[in-house]
Amino acid sequence: MEYYGIAYWKLPHPKVEAGFIVYDRLPDQASSGEKMNRRQLKEIFEGVGLFSIVATLVFVGLEIRQNTDAFKSATILSVTQMSNDGIALVLGDGNLRAALRASDIGTPNNDQSQQVKLYYTFALNIQLNRFLQSDLGLIDRETVLALGGRATLYERPDFRRHWAVVKHRYPPAFQDYMENEVLIHHGE
Repeated sequence: MEYYGIAYWKLPHPKVEAGFIVYDRLPDQASSGEKMNRRQLKEIFEGVGLFSIVATLVFVGLEIRQNTDAFKSATILSVTQMSNDGIALVLGDGNLRAALRASDIGTPNNDQSQQVKLYYTFALNIQLNRFLQSDLGLIDRETVLALGGRATLYERPDFRRHWAVVKHRYPPAFQDYMENEVLIHHGE
């Protein structure tokens, strides 16, 4: 004997039942008592439609999660690259290294003082970018700090002097971040 069927799902609707209807002949060959009426078919198709919508929403949710994870990964890569760019700048520029050394011992000339100020401004802009990304929730604060937010650059007395002069140019929330999460870890 051949069986034919229509699947449907139980929904939180009192008129829709759960299960699988099995017929020993096609519905159009069924006797008048076995034939499905339009209301039953409508309820089955509504159930299938609702199931399709729920499945689509689950799929979209998974895609959003994967995209969010990929975006966070790209953000971490960006933060790391910014830190590496700062290191490469110092390593690759002998004049900047000499200016930083002269600034350490208190004997920089005017050109060296300007180089050091520009380098510190560059470092602060990187730190501001890190702060804003963590403030937006793109990356957590501890990861930002671990990826260069607590670099030895911020231990330098001349950096602290520079910060004291320029901090008013930055938003209050960033000032708090610098003073309570970055500089504090270097004995301030």
